[in-house]
Amino acid sequence: MGASRSPLVPTLWDYMWAFLAALAFLLALIAIVLLVKDRHTIKSTLVSLLLVLGVPIIGPLLYFLYR
Repeated sequence: MGASRSPLVPTLWDYMWAFLAALAFLLALIAIVLLVKDRHTIKSTLVSLLLVLGVPIIGPLLYFLYR
């Protein structure tokens, strides 16, 4: 039998996914705050908001680039 791992001990993959989730949350939060502060039309604001929330990590980065 192989060595069994405890399901309570996080692995490297768990830390990686947690870091990516925290990064996606932080980028989306910053993008939403900036989106609310910027003066745009309602249509462009809604499209930007859908992009930021719909495509994690890439959406906020695209918003930052084309802002």
